[in-house]
Amino acid sequence: VSTKMADAVCKNYGVKLIRTLTGFKYIGEKIHEFEESGENTFLFGFEESYGYLAGTYARDKDAVVASMLTAEIACFYSAKGMTLLDVMDNLYKKFGGYYEELESITLEGENGMENIKRVMTHFRYERISEVGGTAIESVTDYLGKTDLPKSDVLRFCTANGLDFIIRPSGTEPKLKIYYLAEGKTYDEAKEKAQKAKAEISKIIKRVIV
Repeated sequence: VSTKMADAVCKNYGVKLIRTLTGFKYIGEKIHEFEESGENTFLFGFEESYGYLAGTYARDKDAVVASMLTAEIACFYSAKGMTLLDVMDNLYKKFGGYYEELESITLEGENGMENIKRVMTHFRYERISEVGGTAIESVTDYLGKTDLPKSDVLRFCTANGLDFIIRPSGTEPKLKIYYLAEGKTYDEAKEKAQKAKAEISKIIKRVIV
């Protein structure tokens, strides 16, 4: 559920990108797997919820190393007369615009868990054909056969560079929807995501009771 910008950056620098389910335990498993097989070298792991890990010193998100790297980056570009915002703007110019948004819908009470199940069932079996005026090209159900462990997660990919992912929270009575968009500019990507969010929200409101 993390930014699609990582795909473009990794492709540009010839770095292999491996996706896991949400949670650093899955990233830690990959580090162990690489050490056992010797097939890959772990460089950097991250997830949507502000977790970062560089190197293999820890097997969980590591704010100490992340803070050090951020300070080093800030110093490096400051010497060039650039802020971190300048750097981000340059990345958008090089790789295109990317925008991500997480919507958490709390469904508490007697019908809360039932409503969450109802929404997941609706999107799983009453497949929508388009969102934001663009056809959905593919749907991945992570309860089915994928390269990842089975999980109650659905990913919808459209023809115009927008993905949205829907899953129940594993710890709270919440439904989580992630909108990942790419476009020529940041503003274009944001517009795609927010248009899709408005449509998906209407569907969810119709489904819950």
